[in-house]
Amino acid sequence: MAVNVYSTNVTSENLSRHDMLAWVNDCLQSNFVKIEELCTGAAYCQFMDMLFPGSVPMKRIKFKTNLEHEYIQNFKILQAAFKKMGVDKVIPVDKLIKGRFQDNFEFLQWFKKFFDANYDGREYDAFDARGGFTIGSGACESGVPLCGAAPPPPRATRRPAPMHHSGIPIDRLVKGRFQDNFEFLQWFKKFFDANYGGSEYDAVAQREGLPMGHGGSSAPRAMQAAAKKPTAPVAKVAARPQTILKANSTVRSPPVNLSRINQSAKGDSKVLDELTLQVNELKATVDGLEKERDFYFGKLRDIEVICQEMEEQPNAPIVPKILDILYATEDGFAPPEEIDGENPHPPEEDEY
Repeated sequence: MAVNVYSTNVTSENLSRHDMLAWVNDCLQSNFVKIEELCTGAAYCQFMDMLFPGSVPMKRIKFKTNLEHEYIQNFKILQAAFKKMGVDKVIPVDKLIKGRFQDNFEFLQWFKKFFDANYDGREYDAFDARGGFTIGSGACESGVPLCGAAPPPPRATRRPAPMHHSGIPIDRLVKGRFQDNFEFLQWFKKFFDANYGGSEYDAVAQREGLPMGHGGSSAPRAMQAAAKKPTAPVAKVAARPQTILKANSTVRSPPVNLSRINQSAKGDSKVLDELTLQVNELKATVDGLEKERDFYFGKLRDIEVICQEMEEQPNAPIVPKILDILYATEDGFAPPEEIDGENPHPPEEDEY
């Protein structure tokens, strides 16, 4: 039986849509480029097959479809699998099949938490399990959400690597797979931010000038500077006055002030570090504001739906007042358009 999880604004992981898509594509060997493409339900059905083999009839899943009634059929299969495995979650099918970003992103956030609580680490070849279908619009030029015309990806057995808090997954990291190392790097970044005190640290000197990585010309500048740093004898030769005889005149080159150059480089490095820190803080602030915006937008949308359902009832005089507040505008914002003389609806939020 499955382990039930409950997603709230406190328990949800703070993963961006790009991180979530990368996780889905790595687990399922797919090519999704937008969260909205998961509205077909096929990806979730295959996730259930990965977590609980045999819980989903894979041959009945519609992987190549852009028809809404087939989306519904996929979600019925998923809901049946939930019931079979004792999952309490009720799937909001009517919202998901519309292909709106916010609804599908919230359900994907919950499913990621459900997956992490139930995945036991077994290997799973998603491409073979679905019969060799290529899914995701990133693999085709027609723009159809799911298609099978693209060339199949390599048939390498792949598996996701959820982070375990009991220790370092050494056996997975040393194999050099992207997903395993990327997830561990994500965790270590959070660990670093929580513990770094801001003290200066010369990384190149601490490892005695040894280079790291094989980026060549694309390696960090600090590494290149350390590799090209002249030795002491060369510095003495460069600082020695040179005499050039031309037309019975002597021209002496001025000595190079290496200490001033080093001080200038250190000053530029400090400024760059400060600017980088400011950019990271601004990014964190923007992420927090976006999450808060989505949270309150969802609440307002629920209130609007309830008011629209009760508006026709004669014993609800407060409903029009609530709608007036919801639809009130300010300078710079256009009022929502009315549709066929009915009550206006707020415009749908664009993907961000």
